[in-house]
Amino acid sequence: MKKTILSLACASLLGASAWAQAPSMVTYEVRIDATWSAATHPGAYPTNAHFSPPIGALHKNTSRLWENGGMATNGIEVMAETGATGPLTTEIQNLIAAGEAGSVLTFSPPATPGVRTFQFTVSEDFPMVSLVSMIAPSPDWFVGVDSLPLMQNGQWVDRIVTLPAWDAGTDMGMQFTSPDMDMVPSAPISLIQHGPFLVNNPLGTMTFTRIEIGTNYCGPAVPNSTGMSAQIDAFGSGMAGESLTLAADSMPTDQFGFFLVATDQGMMMPANSNGMLCLGTNMGRFNQTNEIRNSGMDGAFRLVVDPDVLPFTPTVAAQSGQTYHFQAWFRENGGTSNFTDGVSVTFQ
Repeated sequence: MKKTILSLACASLLGASAWAQAPSMVTYEVRIDATWSAATHPGAYPTNAHFSPPIGALHKNTSRLWENGGMATNGIEVMAETGATGPLTTEIQNLIAAGEAGSVLTFSPPATPGVRTFQFTVSEDFPMVSLVSMIAPSPDWFVGVDSLPLMQNGQWVDRIVTLPAWDAGTDMGMQFTSPDMDMVPSAPISLIQHGPFLVNNPLGTMTFTRIEIGTNYCGPAVPNSTGMSAQIDAFGSGMAGESLTLAADSMPTDQFGFFLVATDQGMMMPANSNGMLCLGTNMGRFNQTNEIRNSGMDGAFRLVVDPDVLPFTPTVAAQSGQTYHFQAWFRENGGTSNFTDGVSVTFQ
């Protein structure tokens, strides 16, 4: 998977800035591989062993749902003791209202042993992910991730984490089916390092993988003056009406360009170009002043596109089931021009 981005600019905007960071919005898949079983945890696999529906949030690094050594909120306590998600959902919604979180994440749990996957869209405004799920039955035990950064050094990254057992510190029970015994006062959240679970024997893994949307075609592009073939990628949810980020890289530095869109594919080499135009005749150009880009020092740029306003004449709104094709044009060193390969996106 590629981690860089790009967008194209016209020669009229020498001051346009390059953006070589990650796209502003990307889609991730989280995969939970639950390995907890009688084979992996002899004597620590109760009748009706299961996980509650995972719940969490995408949020800023200035907020947390839970943390090792911290005190459980009411939402975490209820989740860890009963599996219910209502109070924690309310806490996350309060963070959203305060501008500290972007969205609630919740999905069906995996069987154990078993696998569950779920996709979500994350923005650079809320690049941290936290998720929790009750270990059931249990007094107040859970698995989860705390404020896992999906963006590092300006780039979206794939992550894999193990899932040890945590004690919420709100119930005194020591066995899976211990009666309800509130701990007063509550203790800090801590790893379970004794009894049924050991830190070095996790209950599974949680893997976060960045998902690129669209299908690349017409590649590799004709090599440009760097000797490389410029490439285009599309990121986002792929839903009609939701923003789409186009990203291009491997271009000459400090050159201008813009993105193109068409309803069909094509193949021709325009005059005064070293590259191949891979779009058909029904084509639009993202070449307004605020859409033009410069490849800067990294030979890369990006553009956030509104699928409701595709630049045809007149403008067109992408509908579910429709496919559009995108490409980037850019200036070459020496005064000619070139293109990236193309990417086709079918909107959902």
